Amino acid sequence: MKMNTKNMFILLALMVIFISGCVDQKKEITIDEPGNISSYEFDVFLEEWDNNTPVNTTTYYILENKVEVQAVHLVINSSKLEIFPPDSLGGGSEKEPIKNFVLLVEPANETVAGPETFSRLANSINVTYLNYTLTQDVSRGMKVVNLEFEENVTGFIAYTLDAPGNPELYLYET
Repeated sequence: MKMNTKNMFILLALMVIFISGCVDQKKEITIDEPGNISSYEFDVFLEEWDNNTPVNTTTYYILENKVEVQAVHLVINSSKLEIFPPDSLGGGSEKEPIKNFVLLVEPANETVAGPETFSRLANSINVTYLNYTLTQDVSRGMKVVNLEFEENVTGFIAYTLDAPGNPELYLYET
């Protein structure tokens, strides 16, 4: 069987598609309503700051049921956050990779990233309504949820994840 140039090109294109995975694996995630602020602890660890300069940090809280983990990010002047849900490790949900999503952020160009700002946001009773896009994608062979804002923000981003696999295998009480 002879292959002409057109067939060779089609075969080559198919091989590239199969080797690199699906062409369009990115999907948008829709959060119908904001999460419950009171279910999170928004701590500002000032002693961790060098010369009173705030830094991006993430704190994880393992819930008592040991099947869920809360993540609270302190973000400073950032427009993007990558979240790696543990569903590829045996936990998580394809339909709902993150739950109880809470934003307590302000536009970075209108906010001073300091203890007063973070204390005020930590004690807020209202979530932030800024435009953002939440998508799920595959990056470097792992599922990733990308949170992107139209502008840089400063504040807290919190959500809940299912714990990966059997939490008793790696969680213990001290």
